[in-house]
Amino acid sequence: MIDFFKKFKIRKYKSIYDRILDLESKKLLDENSLIDFYSDKEYKAGTFEYDYLRNKDIVKNKKTFDLNNGIDLFMKRDPSSIIVMTEYFEKNRALESIHGFESYLLSQDIFDEQRLLGLSILLMRDTNSIEAVKFGILLTRYYQLKNAPAAVEIIKNLSIHPEFTYYGLEVLKVLDNYEKLYNEIVSNTFSYGKKIGELIK
Repeated sequence: MIDFFKKFKIRKYKSIYDRILDLESKKLLDENSLIDFYSDKEYKAGTFEYDYLRNKDIVKNKKTFDLNNGIDLFMKRDPSSIIVMTEYFEKNRALESIHGFESYLLSQDIFDEQRLLGLSILLMRDTNSIEAVKFGILLTRYYQLKNAPAAVEIIKNLSIHPEFTYYGLEVLKVLDNYEKLYNEIVSNTFSYGKKIGELIK
């Protein structure tokens, strides 16, 4: 697994996570920080999740055959797996895909929780796909997050950006120190991130 990650980490681009950390360290993080990832340049980060919290019917479950194939490839340590998954998320939302992933997970006779942890961190930390990052956060529901401090730190950092606030606050609820994390995230987020924090609390 370590060799696989090393191969993927050799990249010539700055991941979404790296960008958020860099901008936050310079006090430059705002709702336009990821605007080049949006096809609609008028889109406000976090608005979809804010609307979802008020009306969950806006999410329609999608078939996840291609995503499941990418996960299978990852479990076999195939480097093309990340390309397959990020291409899937070019056309599909994480929230629309989680039901299909759960069905896939239940169909597996044996599933390596450590590999799932590795996939989650890889998607959150090293990809350049907003929906793949969101899916990586949602994957933390399927392993013991309290035993994965590195994942918790990544989620906390991502959640400051309104695009990821909903996902971070939702998955961190299982932790004993959730209230502390909640206060830290909500005090540092902005725009729709704060609105989402109000609805989730």
